[in-house]
Amino acid sequence: MGHGGGAAITGIIIGRSPKIIQGAILISCPCVVPEWRPEWRHSLSPHEFVSSVDPKTVVLAMAGVRDMDVAPDFSKRYIKMLKTEKVIARCMVSPYLDHNTLQDPFIRPPAKAINLC
Repeated sequence: MGHGGGAAITGIIIGRSPKIIQGAILISCPCVVPEWRPEWRHSLSPHEFVSSVDPKTVVLAMAGVRDMDVAPDFSKRYIKMLKTEKVIARCMVSPYLDHNTLQDPFIRPPAKAINLC
């Protein structure tokens, strides 16, 4: 499970080192870093490694409409890319959450459902 930059790192890990992680929750993920922060053009980005993610990996991206730091669109697009590669992936967007959502009840049930907490 990763949040913000930690979610981006998790997305990179599941692509660069497939099969070491069976499931991941990415919360408020800037999954397309060059579009999120153009000045970070030399940074790694989860979207670059989509084709290497093990199709058996379960990926859940969670975002909030009120997130002013990382728009939900980055998570939605990343999940769409993963699905194109036949990865088990889903995006959940809450109309109520902002960027600081780790303790929100919206997060806990999905995390438990894939044994991540």
